Amino acid sequence: TLNKPVICQIATYRTESNYQNHRYPGEITFVDDVSLDAYRRDFTVNALYLDKEMTLFDPFNGKDDLQKRILRSIGDPSIRLNEDALRILRAVRFCVTLEFEMETELMNACIDCSKTLIYLKENAIELERRKLFKNDLTNMQTEKLEYYRKIIMGLKNYF
Repeated sequence: TLNKPVICQIATYRTESNYQNHRYPGEITFVDDVSLDAYRRDFTVNALYLDKEMTLFDPFNGKDDLQKRILRSIGDPSIRLNEDALRILRAVRFCVTLEFEMETELMNACIDCSKTLIYLKENAIELERRKLFKNDLTNMQTEKLEYYRKIIMGLKNYF
């Protein structure tokens, strides 16, 4: 049980499948089971749920990752990123803006899957770019910047 005020987003539980163009699910099914909904999430820190009694449901240890500032994929990161290429840019943004460390498997998958970024619409890329550059990047370690550069080099016209 949480004892602090929390900002929550409310969403209907659903499953997604048959992704098209590395971005959009071809099939969405609304479900009553929070566990099924959790499996469609991108990162463990995005699969934290509170019920009406404010009890935490954390099927992938996202709270632990949040406390340790680690960004980790749910399931195989390559599969997750190939479903939706925007997750690659979100991973970079979360690590930069929230000062998270990207888990090694996720980092490698981001680099390997970066070719799918060409499927993103310009407005989606622009929105992520704006969210990213709202922050001061001057203190970021050169090593991290190099990894992120490898990931987004296919989008050099935007960054």
